[in-house]
Amino acid sequence: MGQDIKSKDLFSEVEFTAEDRQKVQDCIKNSEKPLFFKWRIKSIAAAAVLLFTLAGSLALYGSGTKAFAFSNFPFFDSIFSLFGDEGLQKASKGGNVSLLSLEKQEDGIKMSIKEAVYDGRRLSISYVIESEKPINNYSYKQIDAYIPLNHSEEGISRNGVRDEQISENKVAGISTFTYDNDKGELPDKIKVDFLYKATTDKSYKWEKDFSFRFQFPVEKSEDIKTIPMNMVKQWENKVLELKSIKLSPLTTSVNLRYKEPYNNREPYQSHTIRLIDENGKVLRNLNNWTMGMGTQTKENGQWYSVTEYKEFFEQVDKGSSTVTIQVINGTSNRFKEDTPLSSTPLSTEAAFQMGEMGSIEIEGIERADQTLIIAYKYKSSLAFLNDFQFMLTDKNGEFYHGIEKSREYLGGEAYLVEEVFPNTPDEGLFIKYFNEKAPELIEEFQMEVPIK
Repeated sequence: MGQDIKSKDLFSEVEFTAEDRQKVQDCIKNSEKPLFFKWRIKSIAAAAVLLFTLAGSLALYGSGTKAFAFSNFPFFDSIFSLFGDEGLQKASKGGNVSLLSLEKQEDGIKMSIKEAVYDGRRLSISYVIESEKPINNYSYKQIDAYIPLNHSEEGISRNGVRDEQISENKVAGISTFTYDNDKGELPDKIKVDFLYKATTDKSYKWEKDFSFRFQFPVEKSEDIKTIPMNMVKQWENKVLELKSIKLSPLTTSVNLRYKEPYNNREPYQSHTIRLIDENGKVLRNLNNWTMGMGTQTKENGQWYSVTEYKEFFEQVDKGSSTVTIQVINGTSNRFKEDTPLSSTPLSTEAAFQMGEMGSIEIEGIERADQTLIIAYKYKSSLAFLNDFQFMLTDKNGEFYHGIEKSREYLGGEAYLVEEVFPNTPDEGLFIKYFNEKAPELIEEFQMEVPIK
């Protein structure tokens, strides 16, 4: 079993040569600059550095270019920093991550646990899966984290999984679990029993699933600030109550209660919760959907449908004094039958309107090995309501989703976003996007909430 080590303490015991240190500093200098500043000097070398930062020990394969190993650049040995959300990236950069060295291997599959971070309500774990055989149609089957406690386990749940195939034989991933019980937070130190089950080819019925189980301790990295609330908004005969907001450097947790008269003749109407900071920047929902638990209750002789929303968003910037909560009637219209899917060739001049959901302007494109790096300007009044804005497709009909590398808020409704698309062909790529209608924003339920 590996030792629980804080990354900020690790390197004090390691000696590097002057040449190694210079390599690290050069890579840091280049990798911290978003790509949308880079192509003004059209530096192929800078793009290559960014690729190596993404690849590292995960070793992207293709066109004979040798990727740098993370063992040569230890400061980049972080899956959290590569495609984790903003809170994970900042935790990794700030040294508040437990670095783990756990490995298990069976039947040609090896799994390595790399990192864990925990703040009392949220636990995130990163890992790498390596296969001797090529991986096709990878799919996880079961991911659980059991945390032995003296009180009820109720409230511990998985609320996010991101697995990315980053080479022919490797998958890197992040699984996130949250504790949303109103009884309080988890202890400062916990022992995690982590189970991961998946298949390297879900399309082949004879392909055997693999599973690994790891046990390791994790300590809480940061304290949580809990702000009790009793804010109520009423609209017609419907009531929205804000019960609490919890702040940590990893997440912003929002607990809401929605109530309306019960009507068994009408279908249940779900809602989407959005969180916006005082400058107008959207704080993304960390699991890209709204987690509502509905039930019925009787009050004063009247039956009501009641939904408890316990949402986890990106962290609020330090110094912020307010946040705004918005409620949307329903969810995205992206996958409705009458929503058309449009296409345009990928180029630096590409610009398109996504129906009522905003617009995209491609700002720049760079390629390094088999990885495509695209930066674009994104404008939308409902920004990041969906978990992705567009996809790429090739002449064979294969689809490619991007991994967000950076995001900069430009003010108003505009963002500058950089995404990395691994394992894409050199030519013949098209952008696929939805022309969708915007869902209804319930303005009567909007809340401006003080958090100081």
